[in-house]
Amino acid sequence: SGVSVYASPNSTSFTNLVQNGSFEAPSIGQTAYVVYPVGSTNVTNWLVIGPTNANVALTSYNWDGPAEDGLQFMDPSGNTGGAGVQQTINTVQGTSYILIFYHGTQNQRSLNAVLGVTVGTNSYTYGETSGSGGNFDWRRVEIPFTATSNKTTIAFSELTGGNNDDGFVDNVQVVTSDYFNSVLEAVTDSSGH
Repeated sequence: SGVSVYASPNSTSFTNLVQNGSFEAPSIGQTAYVVYPVGSTNVTNWLVIGPTNANVALTSYNWDGPAEDGLQFMDPSGNTGGAGVQQTINTVQGTSYILIFYHGTQNQRSLNAVLGVTVGTNSYTYGETSGSGGNFDWRRVEIPFTATSNKTTIAFSELTGGNNDDGFVDNVQVVTSDYFNSVLEAVTDSSGH
């Protein structure tokens, strides 16, 4: 008799719709962090958002801990608090997607609302992880959504208004939801064909 064989597709076969999701560009090299003011487009493919005079920071492994992916991550608190970044991606209206990102914390203040995430018109709030200096306790977050138009804006914002270093973001991805529902099945004959 035959055998059933199951396989999942390689994640590299799915396209991440987010550009520069690991915040590797621009490279800040050996610098601990570099701040970017509201209105800046110097964080490649991202727009810095927030109140006047606020900023975000690209931060490297030379600061206080490793990125979740690559060498750099984004700190929406910058050195002012209250800022964030956004990117508008191409989507297909009615198609289901999943926003995936990693969230980490350096300083503990027992706050339940430090990172705001917006996908289109839907907003979500996340508290601190149990990270500390040297280990940010990166946590994977998945948010399913259905596109309501051919463009969807995603945003990450610091919610406390202070330079709290508790809402780091890295490895941002948007993939179609069938990425998680793709299991292939084949049945062989008695000869293995």
